[in-house]
Amino acid sequence: MIRLDLKIDKNEVLRYLGYRGGEIDDKLNNLIDECIDRIIKSATLRVIYKEFNISNDMSLENTLYKFHGEDIKAHLSGCKKCVLMALTLGVKVEDIIRTAGISDMSRSVILDSCATAAAEQAADNVQGLIEKEYKGKFLTKRFSPGYGDMPIESQQDFAVLLDTARKIGLTVTKNNILLPRKSITAIIGISDVKTKGRLSGCKACLIKDKCNFRKEGRTCDIKR
Repeated sequence: MIRLDLKIDKNEVLRYLGYRGGEIDDKLNNLIDECIDRIIKSATLRVIYKEFNISNDMSLENTLYKFHGEDIKAHLSGCKKCVLMALTLGVKVEDIIRTAGISDMSRSVILDSCATAAAEQAADNVQGLIEKEYKGKFLTKRFSPGYGDMPIESQQDFAVLLDTARKIGLTVTKNNILLPRKSITAIIGISDVKTKGRLSGCKACLIKDKCNFRKEGRTCDIKR
């Protein structure tokens, strides 16, 4: 397990809130700053990652896990190794978002957006850490269960392979929901030759038909 400092980009928070530019009033600006500070102080960011060898049949060596879905197979094309990663902001973040929702839904929504931005930024930072560790190798962007046609059930396997429940307090429900909710699992391919991985985008997203960003002519820009 490793530990990283947690930071939150206010611009990302505004994007998750549906902000389209222009001025925001002082009251909202101060509330966002307050929520950012609250999430940072409440979060217990815990991270774990582990390297695995990939067999020719797209299974992970010395495990019972095998990749399913053409998208993840294409993403890992040319990769002989991979890194599975998982992170969580901890249970206290869930508690303050839920508690705020009882009496102040606006604050709860902002807290939720701050926590989402924090988790995504933490995942980017973990990827950067892994890239430094594998300097000289070619790495794909991260790819999470449920993205493209990769089964969401892979969350269960990732949790077992990384022993997340014991090591970082991250579990998976029978409906494949990560708990604490502000958590991320993902895979990064490692190759000796240049590889692009699978091209990400709206067309491959499972919620593209329900996405509020797409309805507004925008994208979420989540890095995979």
